[in-house]
Amino acid sequence: MRHPTPMMMTLMLTACLVPGCPAKEADEPGAIVDKKREDAKDEAKDKAKAETKEAAQAVADYAYAQKAEFVAGMKEELATMRKELDELSAKVESSAADAKDDAKLEAKRKLDAARERWTNTQAKLDAAEAAAEADWEGVQRDFKQAREELSGSLDDARQWLSDKIEP
Repeated sequence: MRHPTPMMMTLMLTACLVPGCPAKEADEPGAIVDKKREDAKDEAKDKAKAETKEAAQAVADYAYAQKAEFVAGMKEELATMRKELDELSAKVESSAADAKDDAKLEAKRKLDAARERWTNTQAKLDAAEAAAEADWEGVQRDFKQAREELSGSLDDARQWLSDKIEP
């Protein structure tokens, strides 16, 4: 019979002992290092969340700080749109005598709808101008939507007038 070599004995002994090894205890050096790593990861996550929140607040603060410039620019844009509505109305009124009355009536309806949208957009701008910082984003979003609707209505009226009244 052959006797086991020392290498085989070491392997068998290791195979028997390893499964019976207990998990790292909390007071063992390896467990302490693992706990410190987890704590460091949690701390880094918390720090990243805080920095992200601070950055978002800084952007909101900056946007609110620019409120006066935004409102001034939009007042100019609305004044330009109002002037264009007035000019289009004048074109309808002074259009050639041979322009059909029903075409003029339709043009007036389209311009009245655009004027109504202009009034709505002006009200949204007034709300934006009076908005507190907490309400700024929502009020600004509402104004931008109203402005887009006004712009579309004005484009529609302009196109219709160029097709029907002044071909």
